[in-house]
Amino acid sequence: MLTTHRFLFLILIFLFTTSYFLEKIRHSPNPRQNIYILDTENQTLAQQSSERFGYRQWKPLEQIHPQLVQALLNQEDHRFYGHLGIDPFAIGRALWVNLKSLRLVQGASTLTQQYSKMLLENYLGHRVSRNLFWKMMESFLAFDCELHYTKQEILERYLNNAYLGHRLYGVEAASKAYFGKPNLLLNDEEIKTLARHFKRPEAVQEIKEKPSLNNASPHLLAWLKNKAQIQAAQPDADLVFQSTLNKDLQKKASEIVQEGVQELQKSDPQIQAALVVIDVQSSSLQALVGSANFFESREGAQVNHALALRQPGSTLKPFTYFLAFEHGRFPSDLVVDAPYHFYQLEDVAYSPRNFDRRYHGVLTLREALANSFNIPAVLTLEEMGTSYYLDLLHEFGFRSLDESPAHYGLALTLGSGSVTLLELSNAYAALARGGEFRELIIDARSSTLSFQRGRDDKGDYESGPKKQAAFLVTSILSDSEARRLAFGDADLMNIEEKKVAIKTGTSHDSRDAWAMGYSPRYVVGVWVGHTDNSPMPGFTGAQAAVPLWHQIMQFLEEGKEAQYFNRPANLVQKAICEDEVCQKVGLEWLPQNQENLSAKAPHESLRFIRPTDGAHYLFDLHKKKEDQKILCELKIPEAIQKKYKGTETKITWMLDGEFLRQSKMSENKFFLSLNPGTHELKAFVGEEKARRVRMKVSEIER
Repeated sequence: MLTTHRFLFLILIFLFTTSYFLEKIRHSPNPRQNIYILDTENQTLAQQSSERFGYRQWKPLEQIHPQLVQALLNQEDHRFYGHLGIDPFAIGRALWVNLKSLRLVQGASTLTQQYSKMLLENYLGHRVSRNLFWKMMESFLAFDCELHYTKQEILERYLNNAYLGHRLYGVEAASKAYFGKPNLLLNDEEIKTLARHFKRPEAVQEIKEKPSLNNASPHLLAWLKNKAQIQAAQPDADLVFQSTLNKDLQKKASEIVQEGVQELQKSDPQIQAALVVIDVQSSSLQALVGSANFFESREGAQVNHALALRQPGSTLKPFTYFLAFEHGRFPSDLVVDAPYHFYQLEDVAYSPRNFDRRYHGVLTLREALANSFNIPAVLTLEEMGTSYYLDLLHEFGFRSLDESPAHYGLALTLGSGSVTLLELSNAYAALARGGEFRELIIDARSSTLSFQRGRDDKGDYESGPKKQAAFLVTSILSDSEARRLAFGDADLMNIEEKKVAIKTGTSHDSRDAWAMGYSPRYVVGVWVGHTDNSPMPGFTGAQAAVPLWHQIMQFLEEGKEAQYFNRPANLVQKAICEDEVCQKVGLEWLPQNQENLSAKAPHESLRFIRPTDGAHYLFDLHKKKEDQKILCELKIPEAIQKKYKGTETKITWMLDGEFLRQSKMSENKFFLSLNPGTHELKAFVGEEKARRVRMKVSEIER
């Protein structure tokens, strides 16, 4: 009795172990799985087939020629629909024939057993020997497959995985290679010939069409693989991802980048480029070119520069002015472009210079941004505050800017941080939409994409501060007259009879050249540089990147009806006076209910000199708090001093939302002792208030 129990126990262990391994074998990854990236019209953008494991093109059973299926069954397993993976009649017949011949003449493997052998060899990674043990394993696995798959599924898997010579797997790949056409177009004679390959895969057959990989977007393929976004419809099928890209546009973008880089490499052989196109309304990726000549051995050819962290130069300036316009500034406000020294960390001076090494005196904010002057941008950022600016950039999707405000300092507006072309392009798409950020979409099946495509974006935008700020920035970036001082006519920054906005950028030492621009329909971002981040002497965004930007934007807008950027309903063009008697008049966008006004300069405003916004102070843990203080100093412009002269108006200081102290106008600085943490400081003089500053205090052991 005990022996019987042990025997049953061993049988159960055997069955459980066998079932476990059969399950693993059936679901083992197929090394011959192709990866396909499709565009929105189901055209193949990119395909990856393993050179080591050959070529295969998966086709559902209903897309395989019925006569070919029948020819295979007649040849390999005519009782396919009448057995459970093992055919006893075939085994008996083979045994009799082989015994009569005294040698192995005929096999008895069913089609299901042949498929099981494929699974075994795939799982093991090598061919299996023709012996009793492996035949038993094939039989077990064949029976298991019959239990888990329908006959149609087994047929489909076999027809797509069978080896048919010349490193070709499956009937579709073989049909195209041997006969130069899909399997559904094969004639009777070709079907017979192909069926014979199941018996003798290495039979001599001329290759008419070498299997090729369609790789219009190789960088996208690699990116999506890393993001694990590609999935198979079933375990053994090919991996397919339907992207939002447009194949014709992707091809054109690749050609433009390749030709543009070839021209630039005549002067600098190391140059590479990347290009991104995004649909404004849906925020969907339309084209992505990570480099020129992906399949060449040239350095950087396989690097996806659209995802590489690079310094953006002046392309972040529009967001500085966006912040200013969001908080009550207007393009007509004045700023003085002159030498300045900014004290960010106590006595450490930061003295920015313009790209042309000149100073341009009093400018409007429109002129300052349009001509990309550095000093006005830094002055504007100082007024707005680095920490608030960094918050805004995060709102626009710049996740790469993950350091503290103090790390970047005021140079952030000039590109001291590092971002990707993809981030930058999607942020510009938000500007084109009126300041509304949306996550980039690359999956054509995304429900978010369907929602956004169905949005009604016609008519006037709502008159919120973000919509207003975005429109004012766009009106400047699309103003070819305003940028004439720095760029001249710059024909390539315009698209004939179309309204487009554009901003160029050149990083420190000309390591990166940028052109970022948009129409109401599309955003185009272009980067040019060296893969190793070395300088490109003599190259700027206007010279290197703008020609590529112009070509693709021209292609995108050609033949389309002219569109204009949506204007918030509350903005109208009004006369702006240089002074109270209107000696000089210009037109600028202003709120409808606001009187015509004289332009004002940011530095006529009440502002903090110290601490700077985003400052981080490190206190010694072992020293008394009273001995470690922060200097707080307020700049009170002469106009404000005159306004309140002879009155009892005082400076009111607020810390973390609570009253701190009051002081006379002449007592505009004091020392402040703070506990560790993040703090916010405000100051008021009568009706005037300074832009608040945020600072952080930490204790360390020195």
